[in-house]
Amino acid sequence: MATAQGLPAAEAAPRLASFTGVPDLDLFPGRYGARSVLFRAGLELRILHGGLWMLGWLVRCRILRSLAPLAAPTRAIAERLKGLGTDRGGMAVRVTGRDGQDRAVRRTWTLIADAGDGPEVPPTPAEVVVRKLLTGAVASGAGPCMGLFTLDEATAALDPFAIQCNRHEAPAPPLFERALGDAFRHLAPAVRDLHEVHERRVFVGEGRVERGRTLLARLCAVLARFPPAAGRVPVEVEMTAQGGSERWVRRFGRHRFRSRLQRHASDPAGSIWERFGPLSFEIRLKPGQDGLEYPLGRGRLFGIPLPGFLMPVSVTCEADAGDGAAQIETAIFLRNGRLIVRYSVTLRPADDPAGSNGVIRPPPEPCPAAARPALGR
Repeated sequence: MATAQGLPAAEAAPRLASFTGVPDLDLFPGRYGARSVLFRAGLELRILHGGLWMLGWLVRCRILRSLAPLAAPTRAIAERLKGLGTDRGGMAVRVTGRDGQDRAVRRTWTLIADAGDGPEVPPTPAEVVVRKLLTGAVASGAGPCMGLFTLDEATAALDPFAIQCNRHEAPAPPLFERALGDAFRHLAPAVRDLHEVHERRVFVGEGRVERGRTLLARLCAVLARFPPAAGRVPVEVEMTAQGGSERWVRRFGRHRFRSRLQRHASDPAGSIWERFGPLSFEIRLKPGQDGLEYPLGRGRLFGIPLPGFLMPVSVTCEADAGDGAAQIETAIFLRNGRLIVRYSVTLRPADDPAGSNGVIRPPPEPCPAAARPALGR
């Protein structure tokens, strides 16, 4: 469950909302080119929403076959508790991306319904379309009801009711653009696209992994949950923007490890922090003509600064591999030059038809990080 966002606190109190399956999830990417579509719905009373979520969890776990037999008792409970709620409802539609001036923005449209007029919202689009059908403004026939009327036409049809609609726009640069500033615009196309994370992005490809063999190197790899050694393995990287930070989930075959990247207001330009479990490292991003490098700055363990002799040495670079793919080379060593982990990955967006099979061949020319001499095992 997640807290609903986008509804002004003065108009509608925040409420819990859960992901819901709707046709929009399949229709919007094809019509509008949306890279990710998320739909959440929630009840005003947290006890009702939480109870419904738990019942759904019982079905997912196959403890219950269906909630249909519980329809009558759950409705009776809802009727007894409805006095604790209000007659106010609302919805918010948020679209994040780049406008015609290449600015990253978030546009929000909100609807607040009072006096119990919320149920008037769902049939209104049908009313608008029927009127257009009667005048011949739209063609008859079955199909998805998209692009048949404008937002202004829909809001005008809601005027007789106690319903208010508002629009709002605000800058919404992704994490790496906030860190790099204008330099972000000059990154190689595939590298820039790799960090255009406005909501959720998934990249797929193929990689190779090498692991250090010393006891300390193995311990560090286990602590950070780095993947095991593999000569060739399918890779998936899921990036999700969450409250100004990004959560990265990397899957190497069946192995999964995650990290969180964030930037603090006091951080210098080009600086972000990446956390692997109890370990956090400052990354001083270095954009260049050949790609984007990730030299390490400071480190912390459970929030305590790491002394210099415990800081690892990291050589990481992202480069454009051609044909819309990005190549990532990462090598992490102990201070004595012993290898902890080294992996090479070539990725492209999962929604790119050229990458739909999930297998990308490594390019013949490695990115600059791969050309650096190894420090040893």
